This record gives sequence, structure tokens and C-alpha cells, in this order.
Amino acid sequence: MIREGIKVVVAADEFHEHLIGRLEHHDRRVDEYEERLRILEEEGASSGVTGSMIDTTRSTLTNHRRLVDYFNFLVEHDDMTADHLLSDHELRTLEFIR
Repeated sequence: MIREGIKVVVAADEFHEHLIGRLEHHDRRVDEYEERLRILEEEGASSGVTGSMIDTTRSTLTNHRRLVDYFNFLVEHDDMTADHLLSDHELRTLEFIR
């Protein structure tokens, strides 16, 4: 038998738990970056805060918000009874691996 590429079977329950874990992770990060952004904006230039620091924080916050939406969608639409055959790319996209 010859297999093309890398494929990994992830059990339905493990898959669903992973999605919930990633959703919770990114939701916590949204809270953290909202607080960081609030502090940076309040401190402003008087304490050496630059526009690029604020922009970077804002960009990171936006990325975590996007990932919350993404993982929330997946959790809501997960079949929960089907195992998943995932490619290397899918494992990375779904944050099973970095």
C-alpha cells in the first residue's frame, strides 16, 4: 500500500475537545489583548508608548478575534460522531501542531 502525504486520524471526541480548547484559548487572549490595548492607549506617548506598539497590539487582538470566530463556527458545526482524517496543512490550520 502506498499513501500520499501525511494523514492523521483524530477521534471525534478528541477533535471536538481540541476545538473547544482552541476557542477558549483565543477567547482568553482576546481579553488579555483588549486589556493591553486599553492600557497602551491610556498611557500614550507620555510613557514612551509608540503608535507601532498600539498597532501591533491591535493587529494581534484582531487576529485572536478572527480565530475565536473561526473556532466557534467549527464547534457549532462539528459532527461530534465522525472521526477526522487530517492532512499536515489541516493539523496546522486547526492548531494541533505549529
